[in-house]
Amino acid sequence: MVKQYDSSRCFLCGRDNERGMRLTWYSDFDKQIVWTEAVIEQCYNNGTGTFTHGGIVTALLDETAGRAMILEEKEDFYRKVFFVTSELTVKFLRPTPLETPLKVFGWVEESGEKGYKTGARIELADGTITASAIANMAKLPQKTVDKMKLSNILLYD
Repeated sequence: MVKQYDSSRCFLCGRDNERGMRLTWYSDFDKQIVWTEAVIEQCYNNGTGTFTHGGIVTALLDETAGRAMILEEKEDFYRKVFFVTSELTVKFLRPTPLETPLKVFGWVEESGEKGYKTGARIELADGTITASAIANMAKLPQKTVDKMKLSNILLYD
């Protein structure tokens, strides 16, 4: 099990983001999955105060599906290769509860020269899946990467 990098300002993993969730992801290269644990606070509710907002569920799935690519890119993932989500299909299977321990898993379904097809799911402690997603992750062209302000991306081990 290997702890993945965190960034400074990311909404989900950013250590310096006061409004963020400050989650940590891990890579399990033996099982070919990435995962995080989360307890969604009341402030991320769906408006009724009963369940997690669908946008938060989607963000968790998107981030986890994206982080699954490290299973193949390994150490170079954060330093040399940049991807964006080009398509994300989410299935909301049941409401995702607030203030309840969750595990979020991600994996690679297919890889190619220009990108990946990845998957993710959110599970309750008993294994019940509340939501799942399939994502297409596109590799950014090098000319785009060269224009990015990479000095603004601070990574923490």
